[in-house]
Amino acid sequence: MSEIPLVSVVIPTYNRRSKVTDAIDSVLSQDYPAIEVVVVDDGSTDGTGKHVQERYHGRVRYIYQENREKSAARNRGIREARGELLSMLDSDDLMLAGAVRSMVDCFRRHPDADAVYGSSLRQRAGTVKEEVDRRKYPDGDILPFYLEERIINNNSFMIKRGLMLRYGMYREELTNHEDFEMLLRLTSRLNFYFCGAPVCMVRRTEGSAKDDYGKIIAQGVRAMDCLFSTPGLPGRLLRMKKRLYAGECLTVAAACYRAGRYRLFRDYYRMALSYDPRTLFRPRFLRRYIVSLAR
Repeated sequence: MSEIPLVSVVIPTYNRRSKVTDAIDSVLSQDYPAIEVVVVDDGSTDGTGKHVQERYHGRVRYIYQENREKSAARNRGIREARGELLSMLDSDDLMLAGAVRSMVDCFRRHPDADAVYGSSLRQRAGTVKEEVDRRKYPDGDILPFYLEERIINNNSFMIKRGLMLRYGMYREELTNHEDFEMLLRLTSRLNFYFCGAPVCMVRRTEGSAKDDYGKIIAQGVRAMDCLFSTPGLPGRLLRMKKRLYAGECLTVAAACYRAGRYRLFRDYYRMALSYDPRTLFRPRFLRRYIVSLAR
């Protein structure tokens, strides 16, 4: 790694004119001297492009493409980026002060690091909370803990760009869990080190993918289909196949329940049981199953 590596931060956006500038400003205010901000506008119709270009006057690289969904926008930004190191930032979230320097310093401390990550703050209903106790974050092989705690999100890691191009990239056919699927591929192969600091603020906003139950239901378990169709997956990830499919079934089942599609909820709940009988001991889903029988 060079002495002062260029860090590219890719910000995909779609019709978030009023929010994307907060994300961009949070990157431009970092105390690190070599940052490239790449904004990929995924076909916005609300004047985002004109607003960004007029406000920043060349301080960011603005790229426009026809609407192809967020994964395609992220991949476009990764390919266009010039940095040795790469970070992602969703356009409704924020990079915290000192985040870039903390993660680059972590690379310097650990020459064998392929990627580094920090903790996340989550803003919801006017409160801010750190997602996981910072003392729990592991180094090196973090796959088992990632499966239990989901300690990394799309905004909270930095990776060598060459490794992202080789092992990462987002599945463009996915509209949900595209980051989870990709991070499973990355954490099963690469060494991740914890930088010891919070690096991003995740803000729950209107229109979040987690609240689009229709898209979650339409996608079904396709994220796991994509994952397990990947050539050369490590054996330890293959051995987790049933467990991961069961978890994905429960994600879709929860969306079905919230959308009032109770018969489909029961179908996905039974499918989860067929993959992993331990699903029966998830009290929340068992209660929902019983309630759904009366709906």
